[in-house]
Amino acid sequence: MVLEKTTIEDQPNHLGPNIVRAWFDTVINPLLDALEVEHDLLRKKNWTWQFQAGGLESIRHIIGHIALEARPNLELFIQLNPEIAVLGEKHDKAVDKLSQACAELQTALQSCSRLRELYLKFTSPKSLATLHRTVGDLFGAYPQSQHLSLLAQYIVNNTPDLPDYYYTAPLWNRYRRLFLSLLAHPSVRSRSNAVNAAGLQLLRHVDRLLILLRTTRLRLSLKYDVPPGSTSTHREDGT
Repeated sequence: MVLEKTTIEDQPNHLGPNIVRAWFDTVINPLLDALEVEHDLLRKKNWTWQFQAGGLESIRHIIGHIALEARPNLELFIQLNPEIAVLGEKHDKAVDKLSQACAELQTALQSCSRLRELYLKFTSPKSLATLHRTVGDLFGAYPQSQHLSLLAQYIVNNTPDLPDYYYTAPLWNRYRRLFLSLLAHPSVRSRSNAVNAAGLQLLRHVDRLLILLRTTRLRLSLKYDVPPGSTSTHREDGT
């Protein structure tokens, strides 16, 4: 995001309730919703890392939370709110740092001999018999070459017990604690610590953005007499 010197105070006559209404509906409220989700995920250390895409699924740059058609509204908003623009840039850089740290942790886990040992042990005929599953049952459409990658992804994200509709649920839920203990393995620990540090840094930026966005919304609402929430109404019949 490009930081401009112009602020709301510099252009009082160019801002009115229509612009503020658009900001609330397409920028501020969507960002608040998205950042609340990010806050919850970061607090749980669920980074939503995806090894196939090589990035974070639900933790994104600020612009990634805004609908394509509303991005001009975002551009105007950050141009006239430089403090939010600065925090947004810090947030986005922290997202990149967390994504890179997750990628390095993924690589470390895939190279960890202990993960391979656990995989071979838990997919042995004897272990599979206790699960009443085959290897194919447990990993679905994932080829064998990606089995370790999928398990590493679960470990990176501190994945809790999986719902029953996940193919890997029987395997992961039974041995989850053993898999997650690999985060403390000597060959992995430093990468795991780096992810946690990056996640904590991002969480701090998210907290600051949430506070500033709420304060800005309240100030704009009172100054321009625009309700902060949506003004659309819906009848019970859906019309």
